[in-house]
Amino acid sequence: MAQFRAERAKKLISLNEAERRAERARDEAKRKQRAAERKAMGLDEVDADDDDGLQANERNVAKQVAAEEAAKKRPDPLLRETAAILADAITLLSGNAKLAAQVLPASSTARVWSQ
Repeated sequence: MAQFRAERAKKLISLNEAERRAERARDEAKRKQRAAERKAMGLDEVDADDDDGLQANERNVAKQVAAEEAAKKRPDPLLRETAAILADAITLLSGNAKLAAQVLPASSTARVWSQ
């Protein structure tokens, strides 16, 4: 995600052909490495660069719906990491009242962290 954000924020590209070819080669190597990692994890291959050249109304709707359903069932690494961070925070705060008092906002109602 950090790499994606950095590339997206970049406002300049080199006009030097050698630099552009080297950059393109690095990007292709990263794509191949990610594809190999996905295959090792047993995930479907994703090819975002494939353009079938069809308009939305020309595509097979049943196939598109099946692909969307399959995408929903794929594991979400960001969601998994977020859940792990939240679990760690809950464990730390429930085990240490002093830390919880420092970190959590004050509240006048019991069991409510903020108003």
